[in-house]
Amino acid sequence: IEMPKIPKEEIAQAIQFEAESYVPYPLEEVQLDWQILEEGTEPGHSKLLHALLVASPLTTIEKMVKVVEMAGLKPLAIETNAVANNRALTREDALSPCLAIVDIGSHASELCISDTGTIRLTHNIPIGGQHVTMAIAKELNIDEKEAEKLKLGLKKLDDVEKENIAKSYINSVEAIALEIKRSIDFYQSQPHSNQVGEIILVGRNSQLAELDKALATHLNLKITHGNPWSHIQCQETLSAKQQEEMAPTFSVAVGLAMRKEL
Repeated sequence: IEMPKIPKEEIAQAIQFEAESYVPYPLEEVQLDWQILEEGTEPGHSKLLHALLVASPLTTIEKMVKVVEMAGLKPLAIETNAVANNRALTREDALSPCLAIVDIGSHASELCISDTGTIRLTHNIPIGGQHVTMAIAKELNIDEKEAEKLKLGLKKLDDVEKENIAKSYINSVEAIALEIKRSIDFYQSQPHSNQVGEIILVGRNSQLAELDKALATHLNLKITHGNPWSHIQCQETLSAKQQEEMAPTFSVAVGLAMRKEL
């Protein structure tokens, strides 16, 4: 969010006020946190503050804390997937200083635009892997359990079968691609924004057939799959193939482990 530069002691109250315009829940029902990213200047030369605002329903946080405690662990910090993914996947040798990280979840996907290592925009896309599973089940007239196996490649299929399955959920993939394009177009229309040069896919459903192709067609950008292992050294018991297969699902966990401040 952007707001006029004000004395440091007034920032917390000002952000609380601004949050009402951005958070779709009553503020008493959420946990808010924020961080000043930088100071900027608008066309009229007024000084601005750029802040990252994060909000989560208290019920969601309470559930997560309960799960951690039931596992016999002590929660030290709670962080959003976008922040953890950004930490795990941004790197100095990136093809572009500005990139989009897309986390394809089960019921929804999350887009995070990171510019020179700083999160500038996040957007929730209400389409995820479950929509693909349902599309496969409907097209092939099978139950969702079987459709999930086909989606994840747990059954051996020939090229024709793979192509038919991909066709069954192409509409869901196209919808994700269009939402990503809208968000990127919006971000790039903002003053002082860099051009997004790369899209990094993560999440269990990020390796869906046709997803790379649909994104490349709509966005004309390089599409890569997130590799959180590039920041860490894995045990020799994990083969290179195992690391590659596991990488998309471990970016959040690796990003959390890399957190320095608790």
